[in-house]
Amino acid sequence: MRTILLVVVMLLVVPACMARQVWKTVGPPITAALDVDAQGHVVHAQLLGKNVLPQLQSLTEQVSHSWRFVPATVGGKPAPARTYAMFDVEMHEIDGNQQLRLHYMLHGPGRVFAQSPAYPPEMLRQLVAASVVMAFDVNGDGSVSNVHVVTAKTSGSTRGAAFYKASIEAIEKDRFLPELVDGRPVVTHMRIPINFDIDGYVAGQLRHAPDAPHDKVGSDSVDVTRFADIPVALDSPLHLVSVQP
Repeated sequence: MRTILLVVVMLLVVPACMARQVWKTVGPPITAALDVDAQGHVVHAQLLGKNVLPQLQSLTEQVSHSWRFVPATVGGKPAPARTYAMFDVEMHEIDGNQQLRLHYMLHGPGRVFAQSPAYPPEMLRQLVAASVVMAFDVNGDGSVSNVHVVTAKTSGSTRGAAFYKASIEAIEKDRFLPELVDGRPVVTHMRIPINFDIDGYVAGQLRHAPDAPHDKVGSDSVDVTRFADIPVALDSPLHLVSVQP
């Protein structure tokens, strides 16, 4: 799954100064339910949540309209499906005019409740930072199961058991909207990299924790190190194959 930048507000003539503009993320990520037909076309897109801004709903429809998926299948035959796409909203200003675009991050189950893990007090006192990759299944009722540590890094190669406990407890409280195939919920396997940050430490300074498992990701699997603090759906029934600005 690649990170794809989707520009949804376009100018006929792009001034040189525009190329130097910095796009800034505004507000929290937004999530849209996408209904995909048996040919892999998005036929409906609806932002989740209350008090949705009409402008963002319109942009979401524009972006997803040209998307193409490998269709989901039932018994070897293509079937309609529903998935959920997450976007960052980005903005910059030119001559007093604000311009928006959506930055696609992922698609998979829709996360409706996320519990942030508490920083283990003993690790905070010792100024130990960590990055923990967790895996779990999103069930048909939106609950999670089979939560476990895939791999982890810590500063100073410190044992990470306290971080694992905090991460598991948080993820077990998460709730999702499951993906649907032919109107029926399916189980999706996911990974979430969780960072416990301390000022002054960067990912390159972390080392494999001595009590963490070694990730056995194959050469043809998703490289989770390419992702930040976002979920990664590894076995979504829908695979995004093409997008157009």
